[in-house]
Amino acid sequence: PAIGNIDAHFLMDDIDIDVQVSEASLLRSSLSHTQVAVLEDSVNGGLKLNINTQVKGPLSDGLDILRNSPVRQALGSGLDTWQVRGVMDAQLELDIPLTPGATNGRQKVVAKLEQSQLTMADINLAFDNLSGVLRYQTDKGLSANNLAASLWGQPLTAKIHSKVGPK
Repeated sequence: PAIGNIDAHFLMDDIDIDVQVSEASLLRSSLSHTQVAVLEDSVNGGLKLNINTQVKGPLSDGLDILRNSPVRQALGSGLDTWQVRGVMDAQLELDIPLTPGATNGRQKVVAKLEQSQLTMADINLAFDNLSGVLRYQTDKGLSANNLAASLWGQPLTAKIHSKVGPK
């Protein structure tokens, strides 16, 4: 999705590019404390785009972004039947290689959820009052230590830990 309503300072010195974004929007969410830089990519050679930002807005924006990201390759159409309600507050750290064919970008996402709802229609599950912190990191996968919710009217606590296999 496109980023809009950008208020930023742009500094370019030879190949060094540094952007400080005061505010911007992505879908219906707001971006703040955003720093963008073009840096040398020591792994792939060439350059990489480094983005650090805070995103606040509807949880549905986060799900829309996941549905249109490389995560979709891993999950297939699994997210297509999910519906969410609530607000997200996420911190993103992204390294995106700019070298053609490079495949080892890095993503780190920490998303706080409070009193949200998640419905997985394909398996008939509906979680209410979903709260906790979800973490995703390229080399560590998805994790959450203390998710709380209610399922079928009963309290639920959960932990998530995924394994990252060879590529």
